[in-house]
Amino acid sequence: MKYVKISGYILGVLVIFLVGIMIGKTGAETTLNNMKLDIKEMEEEAITANEQIDQLDEELKTLQTDKRETLALIDQKEGLVNEVAALQKELDDKQSTLDEELKAGKEEIEGKLKKENDKLASLENEVKKLQSKVDEKKKEIDRLTGELEKAKEEPKTLIAGQYIVGEDLPAGRYQVTNIGDGTNFFVYDSSGYPTVNTILGEDFYGDYVFFTDDGDQIETHGKVKLIPVE
Repeated sequence: MKYVKISGYILGVLVIFLVGIMIGKTGAETTLNNMKLDIKEMEEEAITANEQIDQLDEELKTLQTDKRETLALIDQKEGLVNEVAALQKELDDKQSTLDEELKAGKEEIEGKLKKENDKLASLENEVKKLQSKVDEKKKEIDRLTGELEKAKEEPKTLIAGQYIVGEDLPAGRYQVTNIGDGTNFFVYDSSGYPTVNTILGEDFYGDYVFFTDDGDQIETHGKVKLIPVE
């Protein structure tokens, strides 16, 4: 297209040249020289114009390429925006579902926790009642133990007969005294060896203190009293 424009300029120059010929031969040479100069100048302008046209064509191609790339980026951006919107909707839906599940789970856990707390409170009340009963039983045991200890420490009355230490009475240290008339009093160890052989009574030797162990045998011929001593 640019070469067609330049040829039009040359055609115009030739027309002018022919007109000059027709006007007259005298001014033809002057006109021809002027026309040559004009043609040369016009050719230079045409070359410059062609270069500018080529540059503009390149710029246009670049702009078209940039336009296509820009449009592609716009399409890509729109696609990404749509994808982001879809992902955001999906995220919102999942978050809503998760919130509902968490709420339901929390309510379920709170309900179970309340039931467990109620059970715990009931068990604590039962434990308190049982502890109260245990305390009462302990007091009763302490009372019975005290009475037992007191009974152990109280004097023991033996009538005439034989007794096994550890079965009929506990081992320990005793003071023996007769009740009524005097009497013979014996203590034998587990092997049958006599460890005590005495006569009790005011007219004889009086009271007697002795030690005895489990398995010993006590023999008295009359009624006596054994008093535990330290």
